Amino acid sequence: MGESNVDQTTKQSDEERLPAFILEKCLTDNIQEEQIEYKLNAPLCISKIYKNEFFPYFHLNYSGTFENQELFFASIRVIAKESNEEEEEEEERIVQALIRTKTNNYHVSNKMNITNEENLLRMLFNKVQLQPIQHYEIIRHINANGKLLEFDQSNDEQYSSKIALIFQRLNQTSEDEIFNNNDLSMEMEDFLSFISDRIELKNFPKYRGDLDVKTNEHGIYSYFTTFQNHQIMFNVAQMIPLDKNNRNFIQRKGLIGNALICVVFQEGGATFQPDFILSKVTQVYITVQPIKIDSQLYYKIEIWRRNSIEPIRVPSVGIIEVNESFRSYFLTLLLNTMNIILKNEYFAKRIIEPRQQLRSDSMDKLSQLFSSYSKPIPVNLTQQVAQHQHSGLIPKILEAFSTPRHDTTKKQIGKPNSWVTNYGKVKRYLSTSSNNSATTDLVENRAQLLNPNFERSISSESISSLVTTLPHHIGSNTEKSFGSHPNLNIEGQSVQI
Repeated sequence: MGESNVDQTTKQSDEERLPAFILEKCLTDNIQEEQIEYKLNAPLCISKIYKNEFFPYFHLNYSGTFENQELFFASIRVIAKESNEEEEEEEERIVQALIRTKTNNYHVSNKMNITNEENLLRMLFNKVQLQPIQHYEIIRHINANGKLLEFDQSNDEQYSSKIALIFQRLNQTSEDEIFNNNDLSMEMEDFLSFISDRIELKNFPKYRGDLDVKTNEHGIYSYFTTFQNHQIMFNVAQMIPLDKNNRNFIQRKGLIGNALICVVFQEGGATFQPDFILSKVTQVYITVQPIKIDSQLYYKIEIWRRNSIEPIRVPSVGIIEVNESFRSYFLTLLLNTMNIILKNEYFAKRIIEPRQQLRSDSMDKLSQLFSSYSKPIPVNLTQQVAQHQHSGLIPKILEAFSTPRHDTTKKQIGKPNSWVTNYGKVKRYLSTSSNNSATTDLVENRAQLLNPNFERSISSESISSLVTTLPHHIGSNTEKSFGSHPNLNIEGQSVQI
């Protein structure tokens, strides 16, 4: 017992000796000049993708579970070839999918042979390294498209982030000196223009980032941008009015010190330490210093993070050339940094976990609604075609990619696993069966997915029949953001993401 107390005391004293912030330093040889794409690790917002790239076109929606019993919804669309494209392979098409799990969204596309015997869902899921599928089913709810769109709009995890931005001149080492800077340097204006747009605050309709948009209390202008559906408002210290009768810079310190991320734009040669700024809320400082190499502008980027925050590796810091990809680099860095901060235990319990629970509950309720219209289709489907004559005709179309080649217990229809030829067989079956015309129309509509040229000939009048019933009003795209959460309290200070 005594040894345990000694170990605990030693651990506490070791933690007390740890620095409050850790520098992820720029390597002098890490000079990035090429234009590349940067991986955004923030949540993917898919409501606009589904609304613009799936909703107006014929596609199939699926509900299913992984082997760990976790639920998923997926939407799949086969994109037709353009008429001027060369016919490399007759049945090769771009297959696009949106995948919704209880924790994340995925957008994946791949050029695939649609007559391939492999299961298309399985191939697309493997591309984003998801778990194996246990079973899936086509969603046959009459308003499946509308319900999924509403789900996406309600559950998109859109970051609405306020980012503090201060200016540090050479030899400035205290917050009073830094907050006393009133003018934007030309270099700082250029930097802000690279990554965002100057906006007028009064009556600004989007995310305001704690800035007053009614009376100009916090200034007339600021800088704002959106990046992959995420909103960022910059609280620029010099643009926040200074009360001449109060030299304590209370308004500036309150707005800047209440941000989780603070960007420090520096004059050449300036050095920064986090203890220059007295804030218990700020978790990460990102320093940006312009330098010239052979008359070309670069930014030297370094990061100070609290020791409780995981390292920020993507994208890496360094000496970054200012080119067309710099905006993508820096905004990805900001959002990935915010993503890492919110995964910290303190923030995850108060923001991430409650939101994921709401998403999980919404998926469960939607699954129950959809399941009343559907029957599961096991991945290892082995029943014979005759057994499906009275249980629904959709599985007949899905046979082409539901049945493995080695499954000899199932009777093949036409060419094995060929979407197009199977569709012809199903139509002939229907013409001789006693099924009613409503069922025939359903198969006609679903099977249009198998016709790669269908999209080019679709008319606005026929859309409603192909996507079953389109609602007259889906609902406004209400922005769900971390900025809408109640204020958090960190050691007596409130903070809004």
